[in-house]
Order: sequence, then structure tokens, then C-alpha cells
Amino acid sequence: MPFADSHLHLPLVEWGEWRKAGLASCVVCAEPPQWQTCLNACQILGDAAIPALGVHPWHLEEFSQDETLARLEAHLLACPRAALGETGLDLTPGRPPLECQLAWCKAQLALASRLQRVAVLHVVRGWEPLWPCLDAFPQVPLMLHGFRGGIQEAARLLRRPGAYLSLGFFLLRAGHRLRETVRSLPQERLLVESDAPFGGHSPRELPLLVNHLATLRGEDPEGLAHVLEKNHRLLFGER
Repeated sequence: MPFADSHLHLPLVEWGEWRKAGLASCVVCAEPPQWQTCLNACQILGDAAIPALGVHPWHLEEFSQDETLARLEAHLLACPRAALGETGLDLTPGRPPLECQLAWCKAQLALASRLQRVAVLHVVRGWEPLWPCLDAFPQVPLMLHGFRGGIQEAARLLRRPGAYLSLGFFLLRAGHRLRETVRSLPQERLLVESDAPFGGHSPRELPLLVNHLATLRGEDPEGLAHVLEKNHRLLFGER
């Protein structure tokens, strides 16, 4: 059955094997040094590979904000199908200061709003300071990469008509709280991702994740796979 990977990274060295396994489409996230490489690769691979360009909250202090955002805007304008991301907030110890992360997150969401692009969000322990940022840009479609929030966070996100929650292989080891949250999520707002090459997983393993998700939710795996792929196309298709 065809499936979509809503979040992975360069390199795409096993692209042929992924396609043979059923990969229909994927979103390829890239950091500033890889932006042009990502765009070039996605152009060669065609509609099946969608670039997502942004500045990850882990690496903000490595770049000049004004110059980097200007380059990001130029790249996005040159590629109308590209998404923005990943951006967001990560408040684990050792990450850039919250003020720095908020400034970058607001600026990137403003750019996504102005250019009408999907924003791919990375959020770890940053929900409370993130809400005002999101509320300031209510029209931006969102994909919550690696969503591990609770029922309250999910409910607030899903009040936005363009918000989707993407689940990864951490779901195989999820505790009771996350399993209960996942069971409560509407099927039409779900996505799945490999986050390859991080975590040691590959897009070709996604059918296993979909089967696990279907079992957890008491749903038919093939029917769920069809909905997940449709959700991916609705969010990341031609805008």
C-alpha cells in the first residue's frame, strides 16, 4: 500500500528502495547549509519529494537572523511548493535561550504566513510560550513534527483547521499518557514520519508504524494508511 513520510532529512541515499517499498511522497527538512542541496534533490525527484527549509531551534545561534531569513525567503519564493521548517521551541537544557528561540520562531511563522506556506514545528517542553506565537498567525497551516503532547495540547492545536499531528516511531515505546492521547486524535488530522536518518529508522518501515497505530486505535490498517496518505496530500499538496 502507498504511504507518505511527513518528516525526514537528507541524505536520500536509499530513495529507490523507499519507493519500491511504497513511499508515495515525503517532506525533506533541511538546515541553512543544506537548503540548496535539498531544493536540488527535490527538483530531481519531482512531486514525490517536498522540501521544507527552516532554522531548527537547536542551531539558531549559528546564524545571523536577518541575513538567514532573507535567504530563506528567497529560496521559498523560488520554490512555491516548499514548506517552512522546522521551527519551534525546545526548552531542554543546553538549548539557545528562550528569548532567542521566540524571536526566530515568530519571524519564521511570520514568513510562513506572508508566503502562505505550511510550517513544520518542533516543540519540546515549550507549549506555554509557543501558544502566543501560534495565535498571532492563525492562518498558517501547521504540522507538529514528532508530536508527544497531551490531550490538552492536542485539543488546542486541533482548533486550528490547518493543524496536523505527526507521529513517529517513539509511538512503539509510548507510555499510557501518550497512548491515550493518540487514541483520542481525529483520524483526519494524523500523519506519520520516519525522521530518517535520526533514530535509526527508515521510511520503508512506516507500514509497521501504521499497523501499530491502527492496532492502538482499533482501526483497519489499510483504511488508516489510506487516510494518512490523503492527509499528507491535503496538507503538502500544491497550494
